[in-house]
This record gives sequence, C-alpha cells and structure tokens, in this order.
Amino acid sequence: MTPARDKDGTPSLDIEVRNTGERALDMTGSASLSGGPAGMRAGPFEVVQGTTLAPGNFGTVTVRFPRDLPNGPWKAEVHLASGLVKRTATSQVTFPEPGWAGTPTGSFSGGPGQLAGMSLAAGLVILTGLAIVAWPRRRSAVARLARGIRGLRPAAVVRRDG
Repeated sequence: MTPARDKDGTPSLDIEVRNTGERALDMTGSASLSGGPAGMRAGPFEVVQGTTLAPGNFGTVTVRFPRDLPNGPWKAEVHLASGLVKRTATSQVTFPEPGWAGTPTGSFSGGPGQLAGMSLAAGLVILTGLAIVAWPRRRSAVARLARGIRGLRPAAVVRRDG
C-alpha cells in the first residue's frame, strides 16, 4: 500500500496486487480508515474500477478519499476480491503533502502461498518428529533381522535328473 496525494490535494491509496492464480482477476473492493487524528474513522471507500490482472501479472488498485481527509496517521484496512478469491491487508499509513507519494507498507494475509508455507513447515516438523521416534525401533528391527539371518542354516540342494 502506498499513500499519496495528487497535486490538487486528493488523497489516495495505491495497492499493488499480484495474481498468483491461474485465472484472470477483476479486482473489486474497498478501504476503511480508523485510528486517525482524534480517533477519526472514514469509509469504506470503493476501489477505482477497471483493474484486471492476467495470471502471473502485477497491477495496482487505487482507492480515492475525500480531499479534506487529514494526513493521519491512519490504520488502513483494505478488502479486495475477485469472485470467490478474497484478501485483506492492514497497514499504518500517513498521507503526504500534495503532489507526493508516501512509503509503501503492508501486505495481504490469508493467501494460498502463506497457507502452503505454513503447511509445509508443519509437515516437516511432524516428519522430523516421526523419524526421531521411529529411528531406534528401526535399528532394533534391523538387528533382530540380522540375528535371525545368522541363525539360519543353508538349505539342502536337491537335484533332479530328468
């Protein structure tokens, strides 16, 4: 999220979005501001329409706010959606003076990449734990098998002449 004010003083929030899926996204959504000067709240404000992202592409979704909105700081909460795909981002933002852009902040949560990373980490922890528990048992099973093999006698070979 990058807060900005155009030359006329209208504040906006540009949200960079990356399509990691396999279908195009037609982005819709809104942004709300809370925790502003003197506890002010504002919104929700709809995103500017017309942002479509092809799979693998980056794009920017913009939300515009009333011109008289104080600079902040604000807690910005952005909700974006395209069909069943929904993401939320929260960040602390301060709008700059007219004609300037602020510092990019925030990130979206609840995405499939985040879930996949957490699942992979949990899976590795579980597999490591199972390997630690199973290792002594495996060694003792191998030892029992080796003792059993040493105790076997060679089988007699029977020849049949035809």
